[in-house]
Amino acid sequence: MRLRRLDLTRYGRFTDHRLDFGAAEPGAPDFHIVYGLNEAGKSTSLSGFLDLLFGIEQQSRYNFLHPYSAMEIGALLEFGGAERHLIRRKQRTGSLSDGAGQSVNEAVLANALGGLSRESYRAMFSLDDETLEAGGEAILQSRGDLGELLFSASAGLAGISAALAKAQDEADAIHRKQARSTQIYLLKQKIEALDAKRKEIDTAASVHNALASDLAKAAEAYEAVVADLGSLRRRRAEIETLLRALPRLRDHESLRAELEADGDAPTPPASWREAFPKLLAETVRIDGALRRVTDERARIDAERESAAPNASVLALRVSWRALEGDRARARTAEDDLPKRRREMEATEAALQQLLLRLGAPAGLEPEDLLLPAPLAGALRERIEGRLALDARLAKALQEEREAEHALAQSEARIAGAEAMPSDPRALAELDAARALARRSDVAARLAHSRAEEARRKPLAQARMEALQPFEGDVAALRALALPDADRIAAWRQRLTECARRVGEAEARLREADTESRLAATRLRALEKSAGPIDDAHAETLRAERDAAFAAHRAALSEATAERFAQVLRADDELSRERLSRARDLGELRQLGAALATAETAAERWRDLLEVARDDGARLIGEMDAALPEALRGETAEGAAILSRLDLFARRRQEALDAFAALDETRAARLAAEEDAGRLSNALEEALRALGRAPTSRDLALLCEAADAVLNEATEMGARQAAAQADLEARRADLARRRREADEARRAGEDWASGWRALIAESGLTARLGRALPGTDPAEPGASFSALGPQVGAVREMLPVLLELPARLHALSDLRHRVETMEANRRTFETALEDLIERSDLAILEPGSAARAERLGEEIAEAERGAQTLRHLDAELHRLAAEESELIVAQARVGTEASAMTAFFGVEALEEVGPALEAAQERARREARLADWERDLLADLGVASLAEAEARLSQAEREALEEEREALDARVHDLEARRETLFRTRSDAADALERVGGDGAVARLVAERRTAILEMEELALRALKLRTGALMANEALRLYRDRHRSAMMERASDAFRTMTRGDYTGLATQSEKDSEILIGLTRAGGSRLAADMSKGTRFQLYLALRLAGYEEFARARSPVPFVADDIMETFDEPRSEEVLRLLAGLSRHGQVIYLTHHRHLCDLARQVEPRVRLHEIASAQREPA
Repeated sequence: MRLRRLDLTRYGRFTDHRLDFGAAEPGAPDFHIVYGLNEAGKSTSLSGFLDLLFGIEQQSRYNFLHPYSAMEIGALLEFGGAERHLIRRKQRTGSLSDGAGQSVNEAVLANALGGLSRESYRAMFSLDDETLEAGGEAILQSRGDLGELLFSASAGLAGISAALAKAQDEADAIHRKQARSTQIYLLKQKIEALDAKRKEIDTAASVHNALASDLAKAAEAYEAVVADLGSLRRRRAEIETLLRALPRLRDHESLRAELEADGDAPTPPASWREAFPKLLAETVRIDGALRRVTDERARIDAERESAAPNASVLALRVSWRALEGDRARARTAEDDLPKRRREMEATEAALQQLLLRLGAPAGLEPEDLLLPAPLAGALRERIEGRLALDARLAKALQEEREAEHALAQSEARIAGAEAMPSDPRALAELDAARALARRSDVAARLAHSRAEEARRKPLAQARMEALQPFEGDVAALRALALPDADRIAAWRQRLTECARRVGEAEARLREADTESRLAATRLRALEKSAGPIDDAHAETLRAERDAAFAAHRAALSEATAERFAQVLRADDELSRERLSRARDLGELRQLGAALATAETAAERWRDLLEVARDDGARLIGEMDAALPEALRGETAEGAAILSRLDLFARRRQEALDAFAALDETRAARLAAEEDAGRLSNALEEALRALGRAPTSRDLALLCEAADAVLNEATEMGARQAAAQADLEARRADLARRRREADEARRAGEDWASGWRALIAESGLTARLGRALPGTDPAEPGASFSALGPQVGAVREMLPVLLELPARLHALSDLRHRVETMEANRRTFETALEDLIERSDLAILEPGSAARAERLGEEIAEAERGAQTLRHLDAELHRLAAEESELIVAQARVGTEASAMTAFFGVEALEEVGPALEAAQERARREARLADWERDLLADLGVASLAEAEARLSQAEREALEEEREALDARVHDLEARRETLFRTRSDAADALERVGGDGAVARLVAERRTAILEMEELALRALKLRTGALMANEALRLYRDRHRSAMMERASDAFRTMTRGDYTGLATQSEKDSEILIGLTRAGGSRLAADMSKGTRFQLYLALRLAGYEEFARARSPVPFVADDIMETFDEPRSEEVLRLLAGLSRHGQVIYLTHHRHLCDLARQVEPRVRLHEIASAQREPA
């Protein structure tokens, strides 16, 4: 992709602004510098470009001029071999369109960007100070596309690490050693639970039937008790109702008797209860208000008599107000006249002093010496120009002398400069040897291999020590023979089989023992419940009967007959009992057979358990005999022996790998030392050819010595060129200084002629009646020809002449003001005396001011009296209206009060209150009587009060309370019985539920089979995931090793170029499960990014971006590389190298650099003359 043109139509501070980058020229770098002052809009342009590609952000900060709905950015982009005109607007959907307004799919830009997101593009190829640093840290931590590009060697692998991590997580979730939350562990737990549940409920059908019968009996007994409890509780509730109703009926009869005794009373309207307090209060308010109105009228009449004004004085108020202006002017004149007269005298004296300073003859008026303003200004300007010309001429002559001296010194330096030393061919050979050493990574390899050797040696020793008690060396370890994998697998299979046989035998033995104990327990329980009806007891009793019969037959005595009869009766009773309990008898026989079977099975599984254990012991002996001497005899457990053997084999392999890696590192160190020696020889020979014998063979020191020689030669040549350029500049400067001195002399002559003309025009000699002082001599030296009247005298006279007009104007103004004040005072005194005569007042105060003050006070007093009369008249009118309203209200209230007093037959309104309270109390008792009657009928469930009274008349409280106590006792007993039967029923139901039926066992078996299948599928899935992850990681490692070196070499070259050899390159170092990036210094040391200065660290970050951009451009279509003033912390030499690298990068893709530093534009022209410069005008600055 390439940006041909950026249209900031309505964005930020821009309106219809365009940045045109033009078409790319074949074979030329596509390098652009955008220059603009601070806040001219460079960052806005960069943000606009990103918003065009990825959409305007939801909360954009560039809407301060144009609202969201009007924001628009456009661009002419080149990608896919064609030009596309695209427009982006701020809207939720369809924000991207073409030049014709047709909507464009976002996938068009996504494909052109190679799948880059806004975040990845800003982090990698659209840089400012913030993204340069943050993205650089992410790269060093192998995060993001460019981080994986650096450490994984290809941006195409960016998703592999995440996919492998996801696969490993999924495999761990399925199964992980000693973990208790994996899927397989949970399935194992489920299978064990199913087995336990199956054993618990797998019971004989006879037990199931017995439990079902127990449950039915318990349920029947429980329901009967619950029914009895319900009946008793209903009767008790009925008794409670009767007991509550008895006192209520007595209260009802008492209240009814009270109401009948009161007789009938009138019932007032319901509204009177609220109206009466208001009516009473209104009556009191109206009476008080009428009394207040009468008192107010009397007070106002008295005040009117005392407030009558003087009519003759009151008639003067209009004339007095008209005289206020004359009075103020007269008062001002009285205060200011003495001061103004003194000011006028002082001004006249000052004018006389000015005439004396000018030396004017007596009798000359100041008006005769006034100069026109243009002429005075021309004289002042000419005097000031004289001073400037004197300074200019002196400065020009001084600079001319300094330029002559500087030229002489420059010629002396050229004559004394030393010639260029050494042979150019030897210098070229030294430069080539140094460049070869700088480009080589031998220092990094040597430092890396030595560090790796130092790190791997103790690691190998630690791996060897981990093999204790094995005490041989590495050769003995390699020669050590261990059982092969097939034999170990066979042992493991045989151990598993033995463990399975032992486990199966133990489980079956436990099952047989459990069945035996269960059968014995059930047999004893059945014998206890059924009694002695088993076959053995019957046979014993039958034998006793036969023996008794034989004895009786032999003896035929009464005793033998009695004995035979007893035994015969017992045998008959047993026969009847056995016949009646035939079912229990059959179950006894089944339980006996089951007990015998279980005991036989237990004995058989004990024998099999012993055989399995003997086989396991023999296998362990065979395994122990096959182990190496160091591993024998530690434990007698087969699994422990295999685990120990696996651990020893793994540690043996780790030790062999560690020593192999150590040998490889030693070989790498030797090869690096050999390469370093070869490069050192070449540098040493080149230095000796220049007569500079080195003091050390260290490669870094030899490179520094070569740098010193080459820098010395370069500096000497630069000094000679600078000296020659300085000589030419001094000659040109001397010529320019001489021209400036000649121009200053000519300007002096022009000034002199103009001065004489002005003096003649002013006529000062004629006005003063005497000649001005003579002409100045030419100064300095012969810089001026003959001058006119002395400049110094005119310079002193000119301020005095210019002061005359102001003094004359001030004097005229003061005379006019004094005359005006005197006239104002006379006018006021005449008008004041006229007003006093028109009034009938005797004003005897001396002075017009005091007389005016007295007359004003009398007029103000008359006006206040008139104002008071008006207020009192208005108050009387208001009181009359209020009195009329009160009389109307009093009549209305009297009508309402008369109605209430007539209703209750009382005289005064205050007596109505108690009558209303009595009526209200009777209404409340009647309502309470109705409520009691309604509640009584509801409780007893009857329709009328007569029925309720008839029913309660038959009830006696003592009998009811005795019956309630008896019922409480029976309810308590039955409640305890109900709780016992409920527990019995619940236990029977739980037992039956635990036993279940045939279907429950089948369901458990099916669930167990399903869980086993799920576990098998999960195990296969985990095996596939782990195997695939191992293979992918190995392939990824091989791919990194093959491809990483190219990008690392490009990043090293860029960093070395930026730092001008201060850092020779970059290298990676393994640390735990990751790799870290280190910088290799010119002295042979190494430095982490965190230990570098800020500027150098930013240069490292930029070098990684440049290398990543080249790698990105090789794998995908290049995108514009944009940077916004990222060289703030770079010094000028490194900034020049960065610009050179950017110019080279522009041959792979478009490069745009935005800056406010003018010197970077000049550096860019020096580095790449074909760079294109664009400028953003300051008129388009953004707001601060």
